[in-house]
Amino acid sequence: MAEQRQDKAALISETRRRFEAEYLADKSEKYDSRDVERLQQDDKWVENYLIWRHDVVDDTLKMIDESLQWRKEYTVNDLTESVLPKWLFENGSLFLHGYDKEGYKLCKLQRIYHFQSLIIIFCFQHFSIYFEK
Repeated sequence: MAEQRQDKAALISETRRRFEAEYLADKSEKYDSRDVERLQQDDKWVENYLIWRHDVVDDTLKMIDESLQWRKEYTVNDLTESVLPKWLFENGSLFLHGYDKEGYKLCKLQRIYHFQSLIIIFCFQHFSIYFEK
């Protein structure tokens, strides 16, 4: 067990080191600085990327690069509740419903109370992003 933690810590360290060397050099505007800071400080966040890529550092680095660019493009760090329309909650279309096994909030979308439109899809994307962070 202790050996697994050491291996994971080594992978996290290598991932951070290589990301700085290969992706951050002269590309400071490519990512949100808050995401870069989180990547440098939050071991669990880096570990989650490694898990998704089965501890393959090259694949993990590519995934981090793509997701940090996506997070900046969609201004994930700047999303607030004011982005989410209140009527989705008021008519019962959308509501929070407990937590998953890792403690993340779960939300439910009631199909019978909403109509499909681009506005709903856009709002739900922002809602999903907001509660994911």
